[in-house]
Amino acid sequence: MKNKYLIFSAFLILFLFLSADFAQATLEITYPPIPGLPDINTNNPGISEFVGYFFGLGIYIAGILSLISFTIGAIGIIGASATGDPSKRGDSMDRIKGAVLGLVLTLASFIIIRTINPTLITPSLTPLPGVQGVFYTNGTEKKPIGIQVSDIAHRGEDLIKNNFNSIIYDCSDATKAPALLIWEFPLPNLESGNSKDLNATQVKKITCGQTEPLPQGSLRMAFETPGVYYCLGGCSGEMCSGYMSNANTNNQDNLGETFSQKVKGVRFVNTPGADYGIIFHKVGGLKNGGECNYPITGNGCYSVDSAGNQIIEASAANIYVFNKTPATSGNGVDFYSEPYGWDAGANAGYYKVTTEMIDPIFGPRADFMCFDYKNVNVPDAYKNKCTPNGNCGGEDLGCNNDFDCNVNQGETCDTIHHQCIGENSDVLCSNNACETFQDCPGSIKVKGNYLVAVYSKDTDNTTYCQTFTKDVVNLNTEPILASGGKQLEGAYIIPTK
Repeated sequence: MKNKYLIFSAFLILFLFLSADFAQATLEITYPPIPGLPDINTNNPGISEFVGYFFGLGIYIAGILSLISFTIGAIGIIGASATGDPSKRGDSMDRIKGAVLGLVLTLASFIIIRTINPTLITPSLTPLPGVQGVFYTNGTEKKPIGIQVSDIAHRGEDLIKNNFNSIIYDCSDATKAPALLIWEFPLPNLESGNSKDLNATQVKKITCGQTEPLPQGSLRMAFETPGVYYCLGGCSGEMCSGYMSNANTNNQDNLGETFSQKVKGVRFVNTPGADYGIIFHKVGGLKNGGECNYPITGNGCYSVDSAGNQIIEASAANIYVFNKTPATSGNGVDFYSEPYGWDAGANAGYYKVTTEMIDPIFGPRADFMCFDYKNVNVPDAYKNKCTPNGNCGGEDLGCNNDFDCNVNQGETCDTIHHQCIGENSDVLCSNNACETFQDCPGSIKVKGNYLVAVYSKDTDNTTYCQTFTKDVVNLNTEPILASGGKQLEGAYIIPTK
């Protein structure tokens, strides 16, 4: 049994090692022709030919290893018979059984895979509806091309000799086929060979029937898919200027070395069923509050956010799919003046954002998010501020004399503190009252699929935020206030899918 595992391990390691960088190895190695396997030394082979060759080579190697193990076992039996050692004879028999079993299992797996789906051992790019393929072309003929070419200058003598100097994107149905994106690098070896100046890269977008001249260095391609694309050099029309990422569709705690604190633009590709948006964060890790952008959403390429601010030096990002029918995202979001505000014993004021208010995005100022205290038993001084002409439309409980208070109900003015006092000497207002969410951010109840961003500003007027998609039981323990900031600025409630 141990020998069986040894054979499989050796086969697997050798297969992975040999196929790890076959695209570049083709430029330097002439592979030995093996009966029954595709010839990968001619005709500009693609990925499927390489994988088929190495898979078959692995079968050959497994067979050779089994034969060697079988031979060693047979020699061991002969030696054990000569010496009369039964333990060595038993070990040798186990080696032979393991070799035979390993060979049988290897061949059986190959036969089973071929029977179920022969393409599993000759993989290729998944064809998309309406797409016939991407090819080299010289204007009259077409030749296959891989999804990437690491050195244009060494793409093959036949291709160079016969002037296959362009790419053509062929489609059977242009209405179904996606656009094709081409990353054109000035130097060979794609990203690794151009790392000193990735912004020298150009990303082109072509559609069915279009051709594109080959770049000097190298190229890779991908079908355009919905999502968010990062731009290193900002925007040029609807495309990125310089290097561009692949499509991103999920939150990212870290943008990675290539894009961290280097993003200058963001490009959106949407579909009728999916509109993407993003909030960039300067600090890595979405659990950490920090400098951030206001939400960015739309079609095309943007270098500013919804408030007209330049994109920050981002290290993390909230990526969301905006729900065009907000009513299907859930039942809204509730804001409370106390931690665990939804519990009856919290006696908290509440500000309920209904689904009707979230259309398409709701972004209230925190000092206009007035708490409701209906059926909440708290003193007047807890819920009413003394500031004249407040935003919540309540009675002005600040005063300079008795006539500024409701004397008909027995109120008088405390001229020292400029507060109206009730007939039972109850203080009716306080400058520290929890009148709005800006005064007392206690907790948030997220009742559905929503991205909630809470914003503040620091002493330099820099925008700071923290984002949430689930209930926040105690905002006092969350980093929602900017360094040096004293109060919240507002919130964004975004319905998501």
